[in-house]
Amino acid sequence: MEWSNSLDYRMLSDGFVVAIGVLLAMAASFVTCLGLNLQKYALCLPQNADVNPWRQPRWVMGFLCVLVGSIIDFVAFGLAPQSLLAPLAALSLIWNLGMANYMLDEQHTSTDIKAVCLIFVGTALTVVFANHEEKEYPFETLLALYNEERMAVYGVTVPILLAIHYGMIKIASSPNVPFTSQQAKTCEMVGYAGFAGIVGGQSVLFAKSTMELIKDATHGDDVFLHIETYIVIVLMAVCLLTQITFLNGGLKRYDSLFVVPVYQSYWIISGVTGGLVYFGEWQDFSTGQMVMFILGTLITLGGMLVLTTKEHKSDDDSCDDDSDGYLPVPKPSARTASSRSLAETDTLGIDLPSLNSSYRRSRTGSSDAESSVSLNTAATNV
Repeated sequence: MEWSNSLDYRMLSDGFVVAIGVLLAMAASFVTCLGLNLQKYALCLPQNADVNPWRQPRWVMGFLCVLVGSIIDFVAFGLAPQSLLAPLAALSLIWNLGMANYMLDEQHTSTDIKAVCLIFVGTALTVVFANHEEKEYPFETLLALYNEERMAVYGVTVPILLAIHYGMIKIASSPNVPFTSQQAKTCEMVGYAGFAGIVGGQSVLFAKSTMELIKDATHGDDVFLHIETYIVIVLMAVCLLTQITFLNGGLKRYDSLFVVPVYQSYWIISGVTGGLVYFGEWQDFSTGQMVMFILGTLITLGGMLVLTTKEHKSDDDSCDDDSDGYLPVPKPSARTASSRSLAETDTLGIDLPSLNSSYRRSRTGSSDAESSVSLNTAATNV
C-alpha cells in the first residue's frame, strides 16, 4: 500500500467518519459559544464603550474562539451530512446557560429553561431523522447543483428573509415605532439574531461546498483552476464576517440568554434547510422522516416563541426602573456625520441601523437632544 493511500480517509468506514464529524461539531459548538460570551463580556465593559472591538483583548480572544470553532465546523462538514451536523449547534444552548451565568452574571429563569428544552428537543428530532449518509460530490456536480431550479427559489427566498429582518431592526429603531416598548425591543433583538442566523446558515452551505471542493482537489481534480471555486470561498468569508457583525450588534444590546438561543435556532434551521435544498438530501427522506423533521423544526420555533414572552432588561445593573432595556449609549461626540470614517461604523465597516432612544423619550419626557443617538455612536458600540 502506498503512503498516500494510507492517509485516505475513504478507507475508514462511513459510520466512523460520520462519528468523527459529529464529535468535531460538538466541540465546535462549545468553542464558538465560549467565543460569543467573551465578545459579549468585552463589549459590555464600561471602559470599552469608546474602544474599537479590535483593540479589546477579550473581544479579540472571543473572535479567535469563533474563528477556531468555524474551522472545526469546516472540517466536520467534510465528514458528515450538513443536515445532520447543523442541528448539533443546539448544544451551544446548554453551554450558554452556564457561561452566561458564570461569565456575564445573567440569571436564567424558568422561561429560559423551557425555551432551551423545547429548542433542544426540536433539534434532536431533526438530528435523529436527518440523512446520516455522507456522499462525495465531484466539481461538475457541485456546479450543477447550484443551477437547479430549487436553488433559484432558494436564492430569492433568502434575500427576502434577510430584508425582512433588517427591516425589523430599522422599524424598531425608528422614532415613530408602531409597537410598545417591549414589542419593539423583541422586534429588534429577533432582527439582529435572525439576520445573523440566516447569514450563518449560508456560511454553512458555502463551507460544505468548499470542503467538498478541497476533497475533490486531494483526489486530483483541478478545482482551483476554476473561478467558481474562489467565488464560493469569498462568499463563505463574507457570510462569516456579516454574521459576526450582526450577532455582535445583538449581543451589545441584549442578554446573551436571549440572543444566542434565537441566533442558534435560525442558524440551525437555515443551515439544515440549505443542505436539504442544495444537496437534495430531502429526496432521500421517507414520509416518516419528513414528518418528524418538520415536527422538530416546529418545536424549535416554539422554543423561540417562548423566549419572546420574556421580559428583556438592560445588561446594566445601574439602570433605573425606567430603563428601556438598552445598554447605556454614550452621548454623541462633537464630530459631524460628514466626518464619519470606517472606524466610526461597526467593527467590519458595515453600517447597521442606529440605536434609537425614542422609547426613553416617550416615557421620561427628556429633550430631543438627549433622546436621539447618532448612527456613528451606536455603530461604534457594535
